[in-house]
Amino acid sequence: MVRVYFFLLSVLLTLPAQAVSIELQKAQVPFGEAVVVRIKTQENEVLQHYLQNLPREAWARDFVIELHTNSQNRAAYYLYAYEPGSYRLAQGGIFQGADVQVLPNSLIDVQWLPVASGVVYQKQAWPWEVKVKLNDPSLRVQLQGFIGSDLQSNPKDLKVDLQGQSLLAGDLHGTLRSWYQYELPQEGLSQGATRAYSPALQVDHGKRHPWKFFARPLEMQWKPLPGFLPPQVMIGAIHFQPQPLPLWAKQGDLLYWQWALDGVQMGRQALNLALLQMLAAQPRNGQLEWFAPEITYQDKDPGKVVIRVPIRLRAAGNIVLPQWTWRYFDTESGKLQVVTPQRGSLWSFASWQLYLTATVALGFVIGLLAVVTLVIHFYRMKRTVLRKVAELESTGQSQALWRQTERWLACDSIRSWGQWQQSTGVDLEVVEALQRGLYANAGKGKQPLPLDALCKELHKLNWTRRILRAYLKDMLQPLVKQVYRS
Repeated sequence: MVRVYFFLLSVLLTLPAQAVSIELQKAQVPFGEAVVVRIKTQENEVLQHYLQNLPREAWARDFVIELHTNSQNRAAYYLYAYEPGSYRLAQGGIFQGADVQVLPNSLIDVQWLPVASGVVYQKQAWPWEVKVKLNDPSLRVQLQGFIGSDLQSNPKDLKVDLQGQSLLAGDLHGTLRSWYQYELPQEGLSQGATRAYSPALQVDHGKRHPWKFFARPLEMQWKPLPGFLPPQVMIGAIHFQPQPLPLWAKQGDLLYWQWALDGVQMGRQALNLALLQMLAAQPRNGQLEWFAPEITYQDKDPGKVVIRVPIRLRAAGNIVLPQWTWRYFDTESGKLQVVTPQRGSLWSFASWQLYLTATVALGFVIGLLAVVTLVIHFYRMKRTVLRKVAELESTGQSQALWRQTERWLACDSIRSWGQWQQSTGVDLEVVEALQRGLYANAGKGKQPLPLDALCKELHKLNWTRRILRAYLKDMLQPLVKQVYRS
């Protein structure tokens, strides 16, 4: 049976050249479009034999190769150039070679950002970013996983998180980011370099086959984590920023102790587990309790994480927050770092304390408003009196001014000067002042005008405690009587 198989295979390989055909679909394509090499054999031909004999290794230096098999006797290689330019497809097997030209694409500008380092640690996540600028708003852009072939492929333990990033309709520019993480166990790490391939930037432009853009592959050196690290530890060049809590809160309230982390370099599942284990090891405080944290990742930058720890205040008084310790492996220094942020505190008040404080504050506000009202009333009264005196003085009506002053002094209301003098003991020498101003002998020297003399006496009304106390008492007496009657 084996002899029969080899005989048939030798017959197939010696068939005439017409039994297989290979063609280059287009020799000139825009950047992003594939250079397509199609192969067709007869029904009884061995397709894989011809595919394996093509010079794919030479093509892979300038192109990403994807194999599309339509049937048992038809196949096509899609070759996506890393960058525009003129290329020579090497000959080999049944392919005679060809010159192709990849033209710049005026509708899109693609720029792959360089990776920060060619050396990464086990379980360390690192980003592969691409900047995209569109000149046509109808284009749709998204990241897709690298397909490749048996010749071009990522290691099976290299995890890629694309996070479904894309440009929304109408966006003309943006940065898309994918995260790579090598999760091979420590004993299986290779000391040599491993080739990693970028994701595919796929652009739908309204035709059957989308454009695809790739960055050139990287030679990455993987390093194991130090053996003394705990099984779950945060990785990255991390900066911790606690958000301040309120100065006070009600006893029993649920607050959120919030932390902002920047520079995290690990997958979400591993980070969640590391954070939960770290929080479980933090010291407890009898004055408060906390629950499972809420972890929020920034959509476009998973290295930025917000941790919200719910805490409930169980006691009243000045509550000092526990001293937390954050440990992480710093990928820049290659050392375990320990961060102990400054402790914070807040005041916790019982319900009756808050009600008492609110009552005192309300009383203070009411008293302040009453004082302001009194001051405004005194000011308006002084302006009214001075205006009337000025009118009488300007017309030379000395007798009328005198009679008006007597009526003011004789009024029995506390809102008059006469009652003020009786209630408060403040002696306003209004009569004497007017007499000196109106009837003084001119030969004895210049005397002050009646208006000036009256203004001088009225200044005694400013912020006099006796007057304020008497006036407030007069305002409150009718109110107390009304409450007593009701």
